[in-house]
Amino acid sequence: MKGEIVIITGMSGAGKTTAIDYFEDLGYFCIDNVPPDLLFQFAELLSDTGKGKLAVVVDIRSGGTVDDIIDSIKRLYESNFDVKLIFLDSSDEFIIKRYAFTRRPHPFLSKGLSLEEAIKQEREFLQILKERADVVIDTSGINIYEFKELLDKFIFSGKKTLLTLNFMSFGFKYGIPMTSDIVIDTRFLPNPYYEDSLKNLTGIDRGIVRFFEKFQIVDEYYRRTFEFLKFVIDNYQQSGKAFLTISIGCTGGKHRSVYFADRLARDFKDMGYKVLVKHRDLEEA
Repeated sequence: MKGEIVIITGMSGAGKTTAIDYFEDLGYFCIDNVPPDLLFQFAELLSDTGKGKLAVVVDIRSGGTVDDIIDSIKRLYESNFDVKLIFLDSSDEFIIKRYAFTRRPHPFLSKGLSLEEAIKQEREFLQILKERADVVIDTSGINIYEFKELLDKFIFSGKKTLLTLNFMSFGFKYGIPMTSDIVIDTRFLPNPYYEDSLKNLTGIDRGIVRFFEKFQIVDEYYRRTFEFLKFVIDNYQQSGKAFLTISIGCTGGKHRSVYFADRLARDFKDMGYKVLVKHRDLEEA
């Protein structure tokens, strides 16, 4: 192999600047906004100078068409470069929020489109690249540390990023987490809050676990929830999504939701998934 080239592309506002900074910290020679017709020349030049690691951002700002980008990538493959293509995606809602925060114009706004129309057109423009990517990372609702952890997993495993599951318990009275992809409601289950000896415990405590083990409806609802989530997660995995937030709510976020979130996290971790757990309202409940 002549050298390693990481090509970063994807939706505007999905985190390409953060990604290129990540690769720069790893010692890659980094270039933002590379025109497709110059990509091969940059790669050859760096290979000749002995700089074996290159990370570049190529997107709609770079000019040319998607076919131009694909042709450049194909030429790199044929010239024996180790090419990795990362596509960064994000929901329309989060892209709009990020543009509102940064106050920077979307590249397609110069066409006289609204932001929503520009995002839609960009998605259509980049769809072929998304389908050809080695990994698709959805940055909706994840922080910079979670994003870099996903990049770590992809770069150092040499494989496509596996889906990371974020189980979050919460109390409905404090509001549903904005980053939720899936919301599970446990408010109809028996509530240990009304047992004086259990009121001040949490769903992590053994006393609460024993309380729930007495009720068949809890076990049945858990089983059905697990089967539903397994079906959904398997299909999200196939679609290339890298981070999924599953929020489990009860009234106050202290007992039922915590018990379910912990139990689900353990079972999916045993299946080999990367799992994160957060009890958002445990202190407030």
